[in-house]
Amino acid sequence: MLYDLSDLHRYSKGDSGFEGDLLQAFLDQASAFISQVNGLTACSRLAEVGRAAHKFRSSISFFGMEAIRAELELLEGCCNEDGRQEHALKLYFSVKAQLQQVIPKIEKERRRCRQAQSRGLLPLSNSKNG
Repeated sequence: MLYDLSDLHRYSKGDSGFEGDLLQAFLDQASAFISQVNGLTACSRLAEVGRAAHKFRSSISFFGMEAIRAELELLEGCCNEDGRQEHALKLYFSVKAQLQQVIPKIEKERRRCRQAQSRGLLPLSNSKNG
């Protein structure tokens, strides 16, 4: 499963506007993470990649992205070890591929939240995807 928004729905208590804001924040952070780490890996700045992975990992807790979270944790640890650049790159490319799959789906969820908010409706979609 790529993501599960059950925790987000519980936390928001059905507030579509709040959910849309958190989904937009995730989209912004995911885009920034990919852009930042693309630049850092090109310069072989692994310690900074590890810090970026740590920061991004802490921002995905409401989105049930356990596989991505676990790989970010491995990436963070790997970046702090000498001679692990190749493994770190493999982990990053795996995380990036998963994010590229999930981002369009989260964008769709965000649009649904915005539409529900504009009509005064509660979220009705299936919150799990994989």
